[in-house]
Amino acid sequence: MDTGSSHLIEYSTALGALAVIYYVLPYLLDPYEYRRFSGPPLAGLTNWWMHSVVKGGRHCEVVQQLHEKYGTFVRLGPNHISIADPDALEAVYGHSSGTLKSDFYHSFKNGPRTNTFNTLDRVEHSKKRRRLANMFSPQNVLAFQPRVRSHIRELSKEIGAAGYFVVDIGDIPSLPAFVERITKEAPEVDCLLNNAGIQKPLNFEQSADLGAITQEINTNITGLVHLCALFIPHLKQKPHASIQNVGSGLAYVPISVVPVYCATKAFVKSFTLSLREQLRSTNINVVEISPPLVESDLHRDHANPDNNKKTNAPHALTQEEWITYVEKGWDEGKEEIGAGFSQVGIDAWRKAFGESHSKMASQSH
Repeated sequence: MDTGSSHLIEYSTALGALAVIYYVLPYLLDPYEYRRFSGPPLAGLTNWWMHSVVKGGRHCEVVQQLHEKYGTFVRLGPNHISIADPDALEAVYGHSSGTLKSDFYHSFKNGPRTNTFNTLDRVEHSKKRRRLANMFSPQNVLAFQPRVRSHIRELSKEIGAAGYFVVDIGDIPSLPAFVERITKEAPEVDCLLNNAGIQKPLNFEQSADLGAITQEINTNITGLVHLCALFIPHLKQKPHASIQNVGSGLAYVPISVVPVYCATKAFVKSFTLSLREQLRSTNINVVEISPPLVESDLHRDHANPDNNKKTNAPHALTQEEWITYVEKGWDEGKEEIGAGFSQVGIDAWRKAFGESHSKMASQSH
């Protein structure tokens, strides 16, 4: 063994020992007796566990599940104890409690100045609190209430005016009555966005669930087609209207674990192309929205339901990121909207078959 390799091994061993000392020793010594609080094993050693949860976008959901499992107190980090008890608010956050805020509140600072929420200095917090105290006196709070209630009523009225209807897209016989109700109670509707979808892992080599297959096809295909057919007469009466069908990048390159889902999205692609040509001379604009891998609950039936989260798939988009692409596509008047992998599929299809499709579509009229 040469000297360089020997030194590398020594350095690696030393770094490993330091890591053990840094993470494990405080856990074992436990000067504040935090080990008496239950929680995920890794959380007691390092903050990286919580970092991965927050990055995955499911922080609130995961913490709630942990409290349901472990109870009122849950250890979420080496120095992080979560308390789920309203009676703890005064004891922990009360001005006279004696507890201090953690460095976490630095993330809420915008520049060098602080406010009552993000300052960590108790003296500074007391000064700022005194300046605001009169505003939140019982007398002033009572005086604010009529104005607050007025704004709440106005907001509730706006939300209520938006309206909503509930339907199972896979329940095909119920769709005509559903559409009739919407067009009567909300005649201003001028857009149909077919976003409902089911994605189930199926293994035909073993034993595929026929009921699950039927449900997936009804939701992803049959319901979508029926809604288009039922809404078109109503949409044609509008000056401007649109049908937006949500496909998938998997329509172009399927993966075998979800064979029916991929096939249904290939159908959506084909159907939307034909529907667009048939309605080309009308006031209805037909758009294909083709998402790539996006963080959502679509994979809830997978062995790993989080395999579409950034923690497991760095190339996945958050819902906010994907919506930005969709809004940009709308602003640009695109008939096919994608991003990343799905946009590659759209472009490749257009390059290979776009000209042929245009010729064949023109011959059908």
